[in-house]
Amino acid sequence: MDTTNQDVRDQLIQAYNLQALSTEDQDAAIAKISEIVFQNVLMRVVPTLSEEKQSAFETLLSGEAGPEEIFGFLAQEVPDLGTIMQEESANFHKESMDVMSKIG
Repeated sequence: MDTTNQDVRDQLIQAYNLQALSTEDQDAAIAKISEIVFQNVLMRVVPTLSEEKQSAFETLLSGEAGPEEIFGFLAQEVPDLGTIMQEESANFHKESMDVMSKIG
C-alpha cells in the first residue's frame, strides 16, 4: 500500500472511530464506506454525462475495467470529479455520524 492509500486509510479509521476493530474488520468497514461513497458519486455524475458518454461508461463497467480505468474515465469526463468525491464523502460522514448519535 502506498503512502497516499495508507494516509486515506488512517484518516478513515480516525473519522469513523474504527481504532478498536481488528485490521480485518477495519478493512471491511473501509471497503463498505468506499463502496457507498462511490455509488453516491456515480448517482451524481452519471446523469451529467451525455448519452454517448453514459453508453461508453456502461460498456466500461460491464467489461473488465479496474478502478483506475473507471476513475480515469470519470476524471476525463467530469472536470469537478475530485470536488464531487469530497462532497459525497463529507455527506456520507455527516449522515453516518447523525445516525450514530441517535443510536448511542
